[in-house]
Amino acid sequence: MNSDVTIRRMILADVESVFQIQESLGFEHWPLSEFEEELLRPYIFAFSLEVVENGEKKIAGYAVFSLAADEVELLAIAVVRTWQHRGMAQKLFDFGITVLLRVGAKKVFLEVRRGNTPAISLYQKLGFLQIGVRKKYYDDKEDALLMSLSLGTGA
Repeated sequence: MNSDVTIRRMILADVESVFQIQESLGFEHWPLSEFEEELLRPYIFAFSLEVVENGEKKIAGYAVFSLAADEVELLAIAVVRTWQHRGMAQKLFDFGITVLLRVGAKKVFLEVRRGNTPAISLYQKLGFLQIGVRKKYYDDKEDALLMSLSLGTGA
């Protein structure tokens, strides 16, 4: 990995930057206080993509996973536009999955808006398969595609 790029566990001090990323990309998000509370839960695994630009460290992406038994839900993954198309989302995902495999994860699930073709393409590249549809799932009545990925050979 580039020496100017680090992936690490997310800390509370990263949350404001994460919210700025969400807003810049037009993402729906939890209230700030709820997000901070979620980070403290033992089943939440959140990671920050920290980059150095012009000599300053900044958060350029993040991934949030939830673990229940051996199943993981990818709750969110995003990279700021200036760092997109450089493999950073895949690096974030791979880093998170490496950590989650160590604690027994066997399968990953996610929901994605039917119209979010860039995200769907990323998930397919990562090996996810569509397993269902939640009709009119989002507030604006857009469908959610359900996708899953088996981890390792025993899943």
